[in-house]
Amino acid sequence: MFDSYKGSMSSLEAGTIVSDEFLKVFPEMERTILEMADGGEGFVASILVAQAGRVVRTEVCNALGERTDSFFGVLESGAAVVEMAAASGLPQLEGRNKPLRADTFGTGELMRAAYGEGCREMFLGIGGSATTDGGTGALRALGVEFLDKDGKAVKRGGEGLIDIVRVDDSRRDALLDECRITIACDVDNPLYGPKGCAYVFAKQKGASAEEIRFLDEGLRNFADVIKRTYGIDLQGQAGSGAAGGIGAGLAAFGKSVTFKRGIDLMLDVSGFDGKAAGCDFVATGAGRTDSQSFDGKVESGVSKRAKSLGVPVLMVSGDVDGDMEEAYKNGTSAAFSTNHVAGPFDKKRSCQDLRMTAKNIAQWTKVVMEFGQ
Repeated sequence: MFDSYKGSMSSLEAGTIVSDEFLKVFPEMERTILEMADGGEGFVASILVAQAGRVVRTEVCNALGERTDSFFGVLESGAAVVEMAAASGLPQLEGRNKPLRADTFGTGELMRAAYGEGCREMFLGIGGSATTDGGTGALRALGVEFLDKDGKAVKRGGEGLIDIVRVDDSRRDALLDECRITIACDVDNPLYGPKGCAYVFAKQKGASAEEIRFLDEGLRNFADVIKRTYGIDLQGQAGSGAAGGIGAGLAAFGKSVTFKRGIDLMLDVSGFDGKAAGCDFVATGAGRTDSQSFDGKVESGVSKRAKSLGVPVLMVSGDVDGDMEEAYKNGTSAAFSTNHVAGPFDKKRSCQDLRMTAKNIAQWTKVVMEFGQ
């Protein structure tokens, strides 16, 4: 039940490697491997592994408006699984992102295509985005127009947010009224401000300090217009700052929109509780685990859920950094790093590493002994 090791291996590959090694030592062991994703790349594939369904391929705009091949999933239940990264994601742009211009129009196109397939329930994973447009691009694809003081459509992307004065939703798509939309995200950031999506996330999307300030002002203006027009407080919506604010935009116009931790959604869909209950232990991990990983990431969700079932958790990550006290509190029994390459000698770091390793071994030994009683 691993997250992917970005750039190295998939969730399935990581789980297979770890369980293979355990099988060599315990050949009678039975294993169950569940692919995991928290809403970003691999979200559709992971859910389709857990539940029967099909992939629908289509063509949409990427974050810069270029036509590109994309996809979404349709489960046997009739629900759609949409991955924002498959339309408005950073990987598609291969380092060419323009933070002010990037928009979510393609994600709206995916949603509209799923609606055309008859889907009236949608699970939307919003990780890995290249955008900071408050979801205005997706809403434009769904018939909502954002107008300036002269009644003209504002520019696409985050650069147009500052000019929004009025909203015209007279031609809104029926999807917004008829679909139940569950948004899978792993952060609680507000839409704007010091902890908002521009200041916290836009830098990793290529935005300069000046562009970050501009985007934040635009998001603030967008929220003001929505509050003035519809009485909806986007800033007060937990998770409104995820993925450049697309959740905020959809929550403002969708009749039935809810937010759920991506990993919690994955665990529910995959039937984790029934499969993990009674196991000797659960293994999880990611490319990097640190103190911030226990705020909605895969290893966090797996550990918390396993703890509620009384099942020990072994974490094996590419890098384990920082204080793991929060990990232990949340259900991790021991955390190990796969990085065994010695770096430059650092006495302070050496002591820290030794202390952490000893503590992890002690934690794991204690759990194993208690479990065997």
